[in-house]
Amino acid sequence: MTRAGNNQRGSILLLVLVIVALLSAMIVELAFSTRVDLRLTETFRDSTQAYYLARGGIEVGKAFIASDQLVNVDAFPVEDHFISLSTKDLGGRLDLNRLVTSSGVNPDSIFIDRFTRLFTSLGLNNAEIDERIDALIDWIDTDNHPRSSGAENEHYGNLNPPRSTKNAPLDRVDEISQIRGFSPEFIDSLRPHVTVYAEAKVNINSATAEVLMALSDDIDAAAAQNLIEYRQTTPLKKSADLQDVTGLSTAARSALSIYGQYESRFFELTTRAEVNDGRRTIVAVIQKGSANPLYLRIQ
Repeated sequence: MTRAGNNQRGSILLLVLVIVALLSAMIVELAFSTRVDLRLTETFRDSTQAYYLARGGIEVGKAFIASDQLVNVDAFPVEDHFISLSTKDLGGRLDLNRLVTSSGVNPDSIFIDRFTRLFTSLGLNNAEIDERIDALIDWIDTDNHPRSSGAENEHYGNLNPPRSTKNAPLDRVDEISQIRGFSPEFIDSLRPHVTVYAEAKVNINSATAEVLMALSDDIDAAAAQNLIEYRQTTPLKKSADLQDVTGLSTAARSALSIYGQYESRFFELTTRAEVNDGRRTIVAVIQKGSANPLYLRIQ
């Protein structure tokens, strides 16, 4: 066998090995891509099923609300899947948007007084209260004239990044993080007491002690606590029931009768569904008796 023949066969063998290696790499890559595509398809399938399961949870929550029941359920099984449902009564909270009247121009003095008392109970001093209330009003009202302690476009336009005041009602509570003076810590303390969906009157069967005290100077911490303890066993249905709550002054009963009510129309529903690796969370704001949510967020 000549040296040239050996070299030729060696080159052919090397070429065959290279081709086999390339084919092996292609097969491995194809198998990996197929597994990835299959996994993505399975995840999409599971996420889609979780979405519809969560939407079903919203419908279940609406049915409970329609029957005057509020439910909070942690991860109960539905066949091989899991769903949780929680309900928040928004009727016992103060509506941030009511700091400005429906005209969009004039501040509402009644709600300014309420938020002054609420912010006081949350530990703010007078200057901090004025700054936050004025900043809220400037964010919501339709003009660009800052109040004495407020902020309009001149302030927000100089931020990095710059932004403009909304000059319209808030769509969700989280928006207040964009307003001057509203730190994450303060927002966390404020969140249980406020909403952007409510009526002028407050449901005293679900209001926090801070909200009850915000209704009037005549309602102190002791009166609010007495009311909360009473309603835990006997929900109030009419103003005459306030006579049965001990520790309420005549002035406190009068304020609760004028500014309070005994049921809610607005609720926040949160459903979380898990289907294998697919997860979906839906948050909806429901007005009792209405077919469509006022607000819907899918995560």
